[in-house]
Amino acid sequence: SNYLILVENIIYFLIGTLLLWIVFRGPLWYLSHRAVRETQFLRFFGKFIPVTLFWAGAFILTLVGYSVLEGSTATILPVVSSTTASILFVFVLLIITYFQQLSYALLAENKTLKNTFIFGTKYWKKAVPVWIVSLLITFIALTLPMNWVQSAPQVSLGLYALVSIPALHFARMNMIVPWSKK
Repeated sequence: SNYLILVENIIYFLIGTLLLWIVFRGPLWYLSHRAVRETQFLRFFGKFIPVTLFWAGAFILTLVGYSVLEGSTATILPVVSSTTASILFVFVLLIITYFQQLSYALLAENKTLKNTFIFGTKYWKKAVPVWIVSLLITFIALTLPMNWVQSAPQVSLGLYALVSIPALHFARMNMIVPWSKK
């Protein structure tokens, strides 16, 4: 049926996105860690893949949870309202993003996921502002060049690379440096 084909294509899309994330984000995080201290690529990548799979699983579970909550709003006795389901979804995604970025920042420090959760909750007063600054840098770096897409597409592509690559590297470094052992 068409529904099964749609679900199959969504699964292919998610798997493809996950593979692209691993292929492109892994080396970028490695280069950022290597700028701070010497790190072996294979050892780093061996940690990056399971951590990424864990966070992909957390995202999928959140997506399923949101779907269930959102679906319940159409019933006679909804569990939560549609607005509450959306707010909960965004809140959980922010928490996942916080711990995901923190776990990537701590990869070279031999921290496990358990240590990431302990670290992220114990030192949240220091970690959350660092994460917010990194998020703002990432947002600005990825959206600022879009202002010129309509007027000058070729210029915007060059500006995109010129602005976003160093800014995203700085955002990753901003997450890594405060927690790295000297």
